[in-house]
Amino acid sequence: MILRRTLSRSIVLTLFFMLFFSAAFKATGEDRAIGYSIDIPVLMYHGFTEEAEGGSFTMPIALFERQMEYLAKAGFTSVTPDDLAAASKGERPLPEKAVMITFDDWDPSHYELAVPVLDRLGLIGVFFVITNLVDEAQTARLREIAARGHVIGSHTVNHFRLTNKVCLGSSSVCCHDYSPCSDEEIKRELAESRQTLEQTLGTPVTALAWPWNYYNKRSVEIAREAGYRTVFAATVGKTERLDYIYRIGCSSVGDEFEKDLRERRHCTDSGLRKGERALSNLRSDFEKALTKAREPR
Repeated sequence: MILRRTLSRSIVLTLFFMLFFSAAFKATGEDRAIGYSIDIPVLMYHGFTEEAEGGSFTMPIALFERQMEYLAKAGFTSVTPDDLAAASKGERPLPEKAVMITFDDWDPSHYELAVPVLDRLGLIGVFFVITNLVDEAQTARLREIAARGHVIGSHTVNHFRLTNKVCLGSSSVCCHDYSPCSDEEIKRELAESRQTLEQTLGTPVTALAWPWNYYNKRSVEIAREAGYRTVFAATVGKTERLDYIYRIGCSSVGDEFEKDLRERRHCTDSGLRKGERALSNLRSDFEKALTKAREPR
């Protein structure tokens, strides 16, 4: 009887711990499994200027250079999306002071101004490209920087707001529609951009950044189905999954810059804030136009 009770208690405890650890394992997300932490600062940049003052989504290159020099001197190591994926799977840990440096849109200033700074300091950049805006000359530049160790990712074909499709940007990349993109349209934007970049570079392209930071649960699922391993947003937060990687935009320097990285916060004086206000105003203008169009004549 005592043996039977002992065995029953052992079975119950075993089942309890199996269920507990199974739930704990599942709660980490399938990307994390039993891997290393992937919560590192991921910097986000857009365009650069040689002028002393930046603008909406544009940073003075001198300021960018000071930030990169600080990272190099402070012992930071730039990592790639593949490094994050490997850490998530437990294949290898990230460096103690890891940072990722990302760029959206593939602006000409990336190649002309930012890449020389990265190369001089031995840092790796991750460039998210709008494929519909890449001509033959830009294609050659992409191949060149990829051959030098930089990473190319997708920023979709047309830079639509996939979950709130509206007419934005130049007329050549305009939806003429206020409704969200359909699943098929999202699939096409993600699949075609990836295919174009892989044909251009001859290497796999598995990183994606959402245009306008518009995404939802379904678009994330479609990205995974399309073969993207790492998916980047422009939102501040703690990164725990490869398909929800958060980024920050900073214009601070020195110790304040490192503090912003550590606390994962957007800087209040960055051009990003100006861009957010511009987007907000633009969104308001579209909403007013839509309301007016719906009014009975």
